[in-house]
Amino acid sequence: MSAVAGHASNNPEEQALASDDPTLLKIVSVLREYGGVILAGPPGTSKSWYAAANALSHGVDVRRAFVQLHPSYQYEDFMQGLAPRLDGVGFARTDGILVRMCRRASATPDVEFVLVVDELSRGEPARVFGEALTYLEQ
Repeated sequence: MSAVAGHASNNPEEQALASDDPTLLKIVSVLREYGGVILAGPPGTSKSWYAAANALSHGVDVRRAFVQLHPSYQYEDFMQGLAPRLDGVGFARTDGILVRMCRRASATPDVEFVLVVDELSRGEPARVFGEALTYLEQ
């Protein structure tokens, strides 16, 4: 079996999520009111599935991104860092997934963008978010 484009599950035989699903509608409502939502709960309760369904409902690939945190994920991956230049001479600033998504969103402010950060508890917050953690805590 292979994954189906635009499908929240990697099982193509699974039913697609209805646009009037109460949980999906609540997620969309909270996102529009607060600009972000954290889905919390024990493993196997469809958090990632609902997050993917919401992101996929936004259509175009450049308007959505998925990242899964892990113990070695760090600030340079998520925000911004330095990487060796391809020519081997020095380093160049590289944008992480959050900065890339912010740049895309600021170029088209009338369109919604979605960044799904899966397995948030597996990353080390201070190492992933850096000083941006201060703004998330407010």
